Amino acid sequence: PAARAAGADGAAKVKTGSRSKTMPDFSFMFTGYHIYLTEKNSVLFGHRYGAHLLDVHEYPCGDDIPAAYQRFLMDKIAERFVPRSDLSRPVPKHLEGKPLDTALLQQAFTEIED
Repeated sequence: PAARAAGADGAAKVKTGSRSKTMPDFSFMFTGYHIYLTEKNSVLFGHRYGAHLLDVHEYPCGDDIPAAYQRFLMDKIAERFVPRSDLSRPVPKHLEGKPLDTALLQQAFTEIED
């Protein structure tokens, strides 16, 4: 498990191995994002905007939700956390979306290799 401590600016610091990383405020960064479990055994992430999802990312992870969160976070890091409006689709009407789980995002962040 990663050790956590508050930095001088109040941001959480996470020590993994010999390096220390600042824990982003995922509850702020991903406000409005939802997760959907699809009938294709995929996990779908997207920012809800009316009847559409923007910044859609889908992963064929089956029911391995933590793995999907890790892949989503790795993609968002690679995209420098810029929302992708070019990745959009209608909100799945037959699926129930849930807000992203901040604890799973934090867990994924601590597990990502430097």
